[in-house]
Amino acid sequence: MEHKEDRREWLSRLLVCAAAALAVYYAVEKWGGKLPGFPEEYLPWLRENRLQAIAVTAAVLFGASLVLLPLEAQDKEDPGEFVPCE
Repeated sequence: MEHKEDRREWLSRLLVCAAAALAVYYAVEKWGGKLPGFPEEYLPWLRENRLQAIAVTAAVLFGASLVLLPLEAQDKEDPGEFVPCE
C-alpha cells in the first residue's frame, strides 16, 4: 500500500509540473516578445518544437520541486532488537 501512495505522490507532482509547463509555454508564446529579457530568436524554435519545450520545462519544474520540496520519507516500523528463539 505504501508503494501505491508513493507512486500517487510522484504522479500528482508530475501532473502539476506538466500543467505549469503548459501554462508557461502558452504565456511565453503569447507574450514572448514583450517579456523583458526573453530573446525573441527562440520564439520560432518554441513554435516548431512545442512538445519538446513543454517536456523540458516540465522536467525542470519537476526536478526543482524535488529539490525545494522533497517527498517525505516513509518511516517504516523499527522491528526492535532481534531476539532469537530459545
